[in-house]
Amino acid sequence: MTNRDLFEAIGAIDEDLVLAADEPPVRPRRSWRPVLLRAVPAAACLCLIVGTVLWQLQGGLSGKGAAPDTAAAAAPEEAAREAIPSQAAGGGGGAQAKTYNNDPAIYNESGAPLSAFPAELADLLDTGSDVYTMSVSPAVPDRTKDSDWTLPETVPVYASMASARSIDTGGMRSRLETMLQALGLDPALAEDAVYTGLTQEEAEAQADTLREQGGSKGDELRLWADAGLLTLDVAPCGKWPQGLHITVDCEGTVCTEVPDREAMVLILPLHAYENIDIVRSNMPEIAALAGKDPIGQEYFGTDYNWHIRFYDADDASTRGIEAGDLRSVEIELDEDGNLCKVIWRAPDLLEPVGEYATITREEADELMAQNIFLTDVGTLDGSSVLEYLDSVRLVYTNHRVGAWYLPYWSYIADEGTDEADPFLHVYREYLVPAVRLQDLEALADAQ
Repeated sequence: MTNRDLFEAIGAIDEDLVLAADEPPVRPRRSWRPVLLRAVPAAACLCLIVGTVLWQLQGGLSGKGAAPDTAAAAAPEEAAREAIPSQAAGGGGGAQAKTYNNDPAIYNESGAPLSAFPAELADLLDTGSDVYTMSVSPAVPDRTKDSDWTLPETVPVYASMASARSIDTGGMRSRLETMLQALGLDPALAEDAVYTGLTQEEAEAQADTLREQGGSKGDELRLWADAGLLTLDVAPCGKWPQGLHITVDCEGTVCTEVPDREAMVLILPLHAYENIDIVRSNMPEIAALAGKDPIGQEYFGTDYNWHIRFYDADDASTRGIEAGDLRSVEIELDEDGNLCKVIWRAPDLLEPVGEYATITREEADELMAQNIFLTDVGTLDGSSVLEYLDSVRLVYTNHRVGAWYLPYWSYIADEGTDEADPFLHVYREYLVPAVRLQDLEALADAQ
């Protein structure tokens, strides 16, 4: 929405609504109607089943019960109605995805495979993690549809910070200093930060033990990514009367939170701070963490809170491909426009491990149709993803720790209504690497 659209929308709002907006918000109460609607048929089915069992027992005593071979023949049909568990691509402790046959909220066909992506390679890659439960489409921005955008012939692939297998406390402290400066505080406060976690020697010993016990390469990378945390609690001061809690992890992510301040759940269109340009002007130092001239996006997160994300669209290191899921600044505000949280994702992108040919959207669709995709949360096979597709974008992601940072074609599928609320739909993410599998397999052999 442009500033002009916002102005016209505000001008058309009834005065009674403006006055009502100033009243304390009324939280909606959950209705028991959907539960009752499901419970009544379930109770009826239960009565039918109990009656059938009693009839069978009576018939069995009188010699008129169902023949054993008839009951056996019915068993596979009943079993086919149960949820069929399927291993999510990538393993490594991710969520176990499932396919379903008779749930009206899921479109998967009976017994459809979830993913045919090579498991050992998937263990070293991102697997996506986005789940949106919304009444409308998440409408994820897609830069590939811009008229002036062209797909680069090659894209760089970078080694992840975890693949260095090193605990860089100096780099963590340097990021903390940069964040403190953006918050208007003395960078010297970083000297008071406390590191908790494994030492380099301890991490190496645990990695050795993990390999001896049969752990995967991906498990080892995730051990290094979670090895330690740098923490600083800033005492209440004039600029931040509630104080601040700041953490820096081994993957280059800095998180700043204001204690006891709740993020905004609903968009309030009468408040000017929702406009990205105004947020950028009110918090220029924080937005500048994303780059010299960052692009802003506003969206609802999976936590149902309203977010603003800034990322550098002209970042040469990603060839103009969106990198908001990899390198960005994410801001959450409360209902008065005060800062609640800042998440600065700043992994090191040094020399790429190589330049690789980019697969097109059409090629990605073909791989999806062959079930060559990655997911930790999805429940559909590839053909169903394409059939119930909501949106697609090309993006560098870093949902799950892997061996490299690379671009993926991110597919968001509409998987039907939410079981708890039929007015909400569930949208899940599926990833197809934008680099050819044979190139990734060659990189994996070098790990």
